[in-house]
Amino acid sequence: MKKSFWATTALCTCLSTYAFAQGVDPIRPDDAARNTQDSFLKALDIKDLDTVLYAQTATNQGRVTPLSEVVLLGTEDPTGPVDGFKAKRSSSGTRINSELDELPVSVDVISDAVIEATNATRVETAVLAATGAAVGNTFGGVNESFIIRGFDANVADNGNLTGFFDIQVRDSANAERIEVLSGPAGALFGFGPPGGVINVITKKPQDRLFLDTKTEVSTFTRVRQEIDVNVPVAKEINLNTRFVAAFEGSDSFRFRDAFDETFPENRIFLAPSLSFEPFENFNVLLRGQYLRDSRIFDRGIPILLDGSAASEISDFFGDASLDPFIVQNLVGDLQLDYEINKNWSVSANFSGNRNERDGFSLETEAFLEEPLTVGPIPPFLPVPLEIIPGGLLLRQLEFRDQGTSRLVARGDINGSFSTGFIDHEVVASVERFSGVNDSELSQSGFLPPAGDAIPLSAVAAPTTLTEADLTILFDTKNDTDTLSFSFFDKLSYKDTVHILGGGRVDILDQSIISSGVLTDTVEVTEFSPRVGIVVKPLENKNFSSFFSYGESFEPNTVLAVGGGILDPELGRTFEGGLSYDFRDGAFNLAVTAFDITLENAPLSIDGVEFVGTTNSSRGVELRAKGAITDNLDLISTYTFVDSELLSGGELFDVAEGESVVGVPKHTVTFLAQYSFREDSILDGLSLTGSLRFQGARLLQNTSVALIPLGPPLGTIETLLPSIELNPTVRIDIGAQYERHENFVVEFGIQNLLNDEIIRPSAGSAVGIPEAGIVGFGAIKIKF
Repeated sequence: MKKSFWATTALCTCLSTYAFAQGVDPIRPDDAARNTQDSFLKALDIKDLDTVLYAQTATNQGRVTPLSEVVLLGTEDPTGPVDGFKAKRSSSGTRINSELDELPVSVDVISDAVIEATNATRVETAVLAATGAAVGNTFGGVNESFIIRGFDANVADNGNLTGFFDIQVRDSANAERIEVLSGPAGALFGFGPPGGVINVITKKPQDRLFLDTKTEVSTFTRVRQEIDVNVPVAKEINLNTRFVAAFEGSDSFRFRDAFDETFPENRIFLAPSLSFEPFENFNVLLRGQYLRDSRIFDRGIPILLDGSAASEISDFFGDASLDPFIVQNLVGDLQLDYEINKNWSVSANFSGNRNERDGFSLETEAFLEEPLTVGPIPPFLPVPLEIIPGGLLLRQLEFRDQGTSRLVARGDINGSFSTGFIDHEVVASVERFSGVNDSELSQSGFLPPAGDAIPLSAVAAPTTLTEADLTILFDTKNDTDTLSFSFFDKLSYKDTVHILGGGRVDILDQSIISSGVLTDTVEVTEFSPRVGIVVKPLENKNFSSFFSYGESFEPNTVLAVGGGILDPELGRTFEGGLSYDFRDGAFNLAVTAFDITLENAPLSIDGVEFVGTTNSSRGVELRAKGAITDNLDLISTYTFVDSELLSGGELFDVAEGESVVGVPKHTVTFLAQYSFREDSILDGLSLTGSLRFQGARLLQNTSVALIPLGPPLGTIETLLPSIELNPTVRIDIGAQYERHENFVVEFGIQNLLNDEIIRPSAGSAVGIPEAGIVGFGAIKIKF
């Protein structure tokens, strides 16, 4: 309380002194005095005195933020909540707490307001609504996978890489903000693809008592309950605890029309956290997350050569009598922060993650519109032989038992100093990553007699295949260890020029054991640089331009066709852009152009057969974000990506020059929320609308695949023609009514047009459908 009193007194004294020097009365200011006061506050990056008073109670990892920090850094915590749709600061781009317009990188901050406006219960929902990202292979609905700028994107929790080896299922109940870093993030987050990183920043304990609940129901008998409770324990050491949980159960929209029978999808999500300050300027933050997702594995529906679905999107071609497929994620991290003085701080982070998934699945692999024939390749075949008649679905039984463990330890030193007219903000890091992936996959095969061949009309037909029909396709253990060192320096000159330079060195030690035998090892040292510059040439600093160059590095985790581990993926990215702020920074327009090349990218069918390819993408991103008026918040994006497969591999003779699978050339998003204020009889009502257009994208490249048929036919070459998924449009609408501060009612409709939206899968000519029109309603109560 004393700190707040003296901080306010000091600020008022400064205001009075400044006003007296300008010849105005600070006690009863006229318009000129108000303008003078506003100019002073603007120079401190503070909008008004109310903001100052609010900032005195703003929290940073559970402690009251000193006003001196508020003056230097503004009121927004880069790991905390955001006021509205547009954030001002981020640390994901550099690990340096910076204004977004000072970073020569592309960072999209998805605020908690956006998560609420889109009614997002998955991280994926918010990312797709607010950015130009696309969904990749969701692995039968049990993964969240993203494509940014034509390439895969890794996922991190609070800056800790967790998406290596596989992408996990995530829930947004514990997300404070989601930061989408486009471009090569390997120099910062460690190894990764050039598409970028989606950093999920989770909620932290606060210094006040509260309990928030949300109950939601929707069509397909879906019920979801969220709980967020925060309890201060010991004020003397700022000991605070928080517990976030979500429980969800529903019947899938699949398998509904043709039969009365449905199958359940269940989820449990728990996220406890604790923070305390054992002594001054030293903060401890402990966080954990557990998620269990249970559902029938669903590879999707067959897709015709014209890109349309071969059946109703509700048709299910797996076997609902199989046990549910179980995915479990356990994440924990310990963060220690010590502020040496106002310019220097050190931190340490220790995180661990365990991901398990196992179960049976009956998977649709292909739909034969035309008969599968073998040409007169063997000398005893005078004419082509029809092996399988047309109009049949090919299915195979699979069993997976996969587990991944990761341990990461990282230490950071952050500091700021000046050399002449140049201000420096630096961060130096050392990190140790250790990951182990055990993966066993057994398959029956999908060509008769090893697999099922059924007519398209046999929806949900049970399989005659059993565990006895399975053969182990692979049983591998991948050990990956890295020791990494990184350093970045952000140089600033009078808020006019900002230069970022630095890079990361990764020392990689990797081995793969297949069927108990050491198959290959990789030992390599790789340097990933990143440099960039931001220039603000105009006096009002609303306009800025940037240019950057970066490289990415990611070890491959699979065996090449010719033996041994595929060489690490190496990418390079050039990007540049322009940005302009309106309404004192409340609204922003930006345009970014990029050019990316990636070597040794794995090409696979269902994660089994791999070759290295070279891919490229170039394009443009347009973005409008922020508050157009005091009532209207908006996010709108347009993304153009021209991706190209430059070279194929050995097992699949892929047609070069085609687009990369899963990458749409055009993506448009629009999200707007209008909130009625106190001067309206509709005070408390907010209306939300969103639109997402996604252009056509390849489901399957044109390629020549080798199919083993056994004696006497041997192996034949089969042409797989390209299949392009049709463009889609999704419109969601919703409303939120806040009757009191502690009581909110929500309702809305998703996929209002009932459009047929198909996502890529991992099978050949198979896609995963989204649900059609869905209605929902929710009640939020705050105590």
